[in-house]
Amino acid sequence: MIDDDTSTRAFVARALTLAGYEVTAVPDAGAAFALVYSAAPDLLLLDYKLIGQDGLTLLERMREAGATSPALLFTAATDDAIDARAAEQGVLGVLHKPVGLDDLLAAIAIAVRGEVLPPGFSSPSLAPASDLP
Repeated sequence: MIDDDTSTRAFVARALTLAGYEVTAVPDAGAAFALVYSAAPDLLLLDYKLIGQDGLTLLERMREAGATSPALLFTAATDDAIDARAAEQGVLGVLHKPVGLDDLLAAIAIAVRGEVLPPGFSSPSLAPASDLP
């Protein structure tokens, strides 16, 4: 998972870990780029807005260097151009923040099978951290 927001990164990493996933969470493009080549993750969960570079530019650089991990993108923007660019790069789905925890887990289950998320998949209902055990 790549997200420069500390609280989002911690919440999502904890939720995914509790759901049984092995999670490596990094804060920036540099750490993410290194991670992909050292670990070849089963799925990349990228935030669109990163410090210094957007998540799709990072993914493009990773793909050019040979990375093949499937990807999902998080974004707070409701910009059709971002969705279109993500689709062009083979992103399996764009999750619009805030994303409900159930939607996130369902999206990941679909993406790890290599399937594309249906249009309009995510809903704007973030589960508060207090909902986690």
